[in-house]
Amino acid sequence: MFLVIDCTPGPPKSSDASDAAVPLNSRARVVKVFYDEDSNLSWIVRMAFQGESYGLRDMLTHDKSDPIIEFYEPRFEDDRGLGSYISSYYVKTLLKDYPDIPGLGLAGGRPELVIHRPCLDRIKKWLQTIC
Repeated sequence: MFLVIDCTPGPPKSSDASDAAVPLNSRARVVKVFYDEDSNLSWIVRMAFQGESYGLRDMLTHDKSDPIIEFYEPRFEDDRGLGSYISSYYVKTLLKDYPDIPGLGLAGGRPELVIHRPCLDRIKKWLQTIC
């Protein structure tokens, strides 16, 4: 079960301009939507913990204790409602400090698939609260 709110492209529609929040329960995957003002794109970010499926069409099972973060682009929805799978990283890799990078390129050769630094910083802050 996926629990995602406000996964339409564009700025969050709530009265405050924060990123869309997702309530958690024991059956839901940890998913949150972030809006990147610099690219005008929304990103669906999903956590995969040990034993959970992940990757393109959830064809892999995460077998490590370090959680993975996945990035989906919602303009091109898949049959699960997550959007198009783009990339995944270990959370510990993303939480490292890279002060000189302007953002995170999710797919080499696709310059439009970049999470710019302000949005990346919000994602990292969120990760620190749940990991």
